Amino acid sequence: MADEIQKKRVSELPESTDTEGLYTLGVNKMNESVKVPLGKIVASVTPILLSEEAFDNLTTKDENATYFVYEED
Repeated sequence: MADEIQKKRVSELPESTDTEGLYTLGVNKMNESVKVPLGKIVASVTPILLSEEAFDNLTTKDENATYFVYEED
């Protein structure tokens, strides 16, 4: 058998340095198996830190984003 499957333990795999190109498996609302880029998940939960002035000057605000506003001294 020339095409034998090689098995590796997860603990033997190298750790990734970022989420670009990584996927997680899941099920969508129609109960279909899907893959989701981890970068998309990270971007949707990453908070945005802005000064109060910068927040007020935003022309569009992402309704799914979490904004943290601070006052400048």
